[in-house]
Amino acid sequence: MNGIDRIRSAILAEAETEAGRIVEAAKKAAFERVQSEKDKITRTFDLEFSAKAREVDARLERELALFRGEAGKRVLAKKNELVRRVFETAKAEILSWPRARYESLMERLVEKASGGAPGRLIVHPDDEDVFRALLERVNAGRAASGRIDVDGVDRLRQRGGFVFVGSSYEVDMRIETLIGVLELEMAPEIARELFS
Repeated sequence: MNGIDRIRSAILAEAETEAGRIVEAAKKAAFERVQSEKDKITRTFDLEFSAKAREVDARLERELALFRGEAGKRVLAKKNELVRRVFETAKAEILSWPRARYESLMERLVEKASGGAPGRLIVHPDDEDVFRALLERVNAGRAASGRIDVDGVDRLRQRGGFVFVGSSYEVDMRIETLIGVLELEMAPEIARELFS
């Protein structure tokens, strides 16, 4: 091999070595670039996934809170309905008592409402005979000026109890009103007993 061939061989060998280094550097740069892009895509995906997951979780929390609120309202409505039924049953029970027992209760309520003062009772027409009978006993121990009479004009729409009308005040002693007051006072306690 002559000198030119040796030079050519050396140049080609060096060029081949350099080309190999350039190719390796290009492969390495390409690999790093691909890896960097993969990492970037993975980070972007992870961020988007996390954001979507938080969004879904927040939406589900809101929906769950709404559902719990609605369920709580329904449960409360049912509980209130049951408590109301208890008091409706009590009212029906009082109205179904034998006349003597009902009359005795009404007599005590008339004495309490009047406080010894004269007045008149507004009653339901179906209860008028009960009140006329009990007023005979109540009025027996009173002076003529302290008498209580059944109102001949005004009437209650529903049977059960009365409204006492004095000279300067009225006392609502209708069963419906008395039960309503008891319901307000006792509903929390009854609800605790029924639903604990």
